[in-house]
Amino acid sequence: MHHTNEGIRENQCFSVNIPSQNMVEITDYCGIVSGKRIDKSEIFETFYGKLEKAPMIRECPVNLECRLIDILDLGGASEVFIGEIVESYAEERYLCNEIPDIEKIKPIVFSMYDNNYWGIGEHLGKAWSIGKNFAEGGNEKKAENAR
Repeated sequence: MHHTNEGIRENQCFSVNIPSQNMVEITDYCGIVSGKRIDKSEIFETFYGKLEKAPMIRECPVNLECRLIDILDLGGASEVFIGEIVESYAEERYLCNEIPDIEKIKPIVFSMYDNNYWGIGEHLGKAWSIGKNFAEGGNEKKAENAR
């Protein structure tokens, strides 16, 4: 079982820390070494929030503090932790009008199928807006017929 999983079970909470692209090497290092063999607690500056038991990484642009709701056992050492976000944390420099700004955060995206890290690419379109072009082009009926 993973060292982190034991802590989540014991404390009934966890954090999701979103690293930026400039943290890719140190983030990968943390995934390579086990907390059972190497103390990783000094690698980052940590802080605690409302739940007082879920360490968060100050260097990460965005931190989510979560209360454990459920654990899905996928067999072997694979588990999925389901949590309720209790609080979110981000420095002002990563926000725009008090909302996290993805261009300022520059999050790392991990691709499991090929084990690569990626950065966020180009802007593709405005949500709940770009799809209107599809509807206006008469494509709704084509989509319904394809079902």
